[in-house]
Amino acid sequence: MTVAGRNAEFSWWTGIAYEGAGDRDKALQSWNKGAAATDTETARRQGAGSGLLASGPQAYYRALSFEKLGLGEKARAVFESLVKAGQQALQEPQQGAAAPAGVGRRQQSPRIRLAAAHFVTGLGYLGLNEREKAKQELTMALQTNPDHLGARTALAALK
Repeated sequence: MTVAGRNAEFSWWTGIAYEGAGDRDKALQSWNKGAAATDTETARRQGAGSGLLASGPQAYYRALSFEKLGLGEKARAVFESLVKAGQQALQEPQQGAAAPAGVGRRQQSPRIRLAAAHFVTGLGYLGLNEREKAKQELTMALQTNPDHLGARTALAALK
């Protein structure tokens, strides 16, 4: 079973459930699926800006799967790329920050894009176990967009 555009997340949590139930083999199968998930489908479906900014949460879960599979260096590289993508988006001028509309894409407001950039940066720091930096970025995401469920959930997990 897959969840359109959220395969890495779905596979990660399925693996956690199997691990909790004591079925390590099925957990590993799930994490292998999560590690193999790609970001392109998520970014295309969301119609958001560039690469990791649009698919950051799925990259985060893919990296968590890498960690469970003993591929810590691969996971670290993904977490670092999330921080870099988020920081790059934060440095863009606000008037140019909205993702351009196009075929199959919706235009994103600068506020929503700014919240996404803070969120992705926060996820990267969370994966790198830099909890204070993660907390700061996730808090900024919520200050920018109080409805950001992903940032709210990740921030709650830090407490």
